Amino acid sequence: MGDTPSVRSRPGSGPHRSYSPNSFQLHPHNHRDKVTFQIIINEISPAGYLPRTDSLRVGIRVDDLTKLTCVGNFVSSWPRSDIIWNHPFTFTSSLASTVSIYLCTLPPPGDGWMEEHIGQEIKLDARQLLQANSVQYYDVLGLHGAPKLHITVNVTMSMATGHDCCQHLQSTVVGLWDYYQQNNSGSALNTCIGLQQAALDLCQPGHPDQCLALDNLASSLYARYNAQGSRPDLDLAIDMQKQTLDLCPPGHPDRNLALASLASSLKTQYNLIGSQADLDLAIDMEKQVLDLRPPGHPNRHHALANLANSLWTQYNILGSQTDLGLAINMEKQVLDLCPQGHPDRHLALGNLATSLWTRYNLLGSQADLDLAIDMQKQALDLCLPDHPDQHHAFGNLASSLGTRYKLLGHQADLTLAIDMQTHVLDLHPPGHPDRHYALGNLASSLWTRYYNFLGSQADLDLAIDMHKQVLDLRPPHHPGRHFRQIWNLP
Repeated sequence: MGDTPSVRSRPGSGPHRSYSPNSFQLHPHNHRDKVTFQIIINEISPAGYLPRTDSLRVGIRVDDLTKLTCVGNFVSSWPRSDIIWNHPFTFTSSLASTVSIYLCTLPPPGDGWMEEHIGQEIKLDARQLLQANSVQYYDVLGLHGAPKLHITVNVTMSMATGHDCCQHLQSTVVGLWDYYQQNNSGSALNTCIGLQQAALDLCQPGHPDQCLALDNLASSLYARYNAQGSRPDLDLAIDMQKQTLDLCPPGHPDRNLALASLASSLKTQYNLIGSQADLDLAIDMEKQVLDLRPPGHPNRHHALANLANSLWTQYNILGSQTDLGLAINMEKQVLDLCPQGHPDRHLALGNLATSLWTRYNLLGSQADLDLAIDMQKQALDLCLPDHPDQHHAFGNLASSLGTRYKLLGHQADLTLAIDMQTHVLDLHPPGHPDRHYALGNLASSLWTRYYNFLGSQADLDLAIDMHKQVLDLRPPHHPGRHFRQIWNLP
């Protein structure tokens, strides 16, 4: 249970809103991250171009230290020939280790016992082996015919007790989770979930690590739901987070984290199915989290931001100005807690700007709109190229500038909005799931400039072409096919 910034977007409906859920950060034990591997070298095939010698070996080297070799058995069966080993190598390494697999021949003793390598080594890191856990095939480069080496990988845990084994599994997963986050590796995430399930199976009721095992597995299931959209993953994550909360009664030091994790998942479920009960329960839990993070708590700004986000969502459903006012008040506190240099300042600026933009649409105060635009410009300045939230910053500012253009009719606002939307489109290349929104918004602005300011024919032609692309990206039965994005049309 932890605090990790995140972003949620609502394309095509005004400024996007970001928030920082208090969940989904794996917790390690203070334990070594060693894993015991068993690699079975099965065979290499085709082996017709390899030397037919009794001294042909396969070797494994771990971090240039451990060296293990065995002799292969040449088997020929028309129309192909293989070299069969079926020999297990067992070694223990850290997740940062590099494992090299190579072919070699070993000359007679009189020649100095120097290995002569055949082809190029296959270099893998231990995390890749941990993900394999099955038969894998690797090309042996530098050899005619490009033979493939077949291996089987098993992971073993040589622990004396179930408690130690559970801790060992959890510690192993932390390193693999880091690998998943850095490389967006689905296989790494699946392996995380498998190992976490094994750890949970070792934690019967009353086990001191049960709470940790439940929470970590829920975190990974939630991550896989976000990546793949599998509803059972979300359902199971919520069920495990409820069990985690039960294991953190009032007074438990991690209760605020358990509440925040469950509230975040319930809001995700609300966004999926629209159950007001989920949102109500999330708000109640977030109020408890805020109470458990008084002024001075290092994560109070997350608690404020999450509750503000939920109140803003509830305002959009029920229309209570009180909810909106509370959200704005909390977001001002968040901004105060995120001074210049704080990694979440761009989120705080963006969220407060969105709420001010919302209040402008309710009450019509230009001061709210102007302040929202100023904050969105600051947020954009904090989102340098390659920042994951840059497209949201461009889109939010474009949306607010379009709103002010409708209010005041200043061509400069429309021109800057078009520039921002052009950047958004560049950040949504073909294949991006939200490209149709970016195309539609830019097309509408180009049409507005053509219509209101006697724009060039090029604006109109480009707008038409983009709207055609939007239609292609919204085939029959697409929920948005019948809509036109006209936020800035006259």
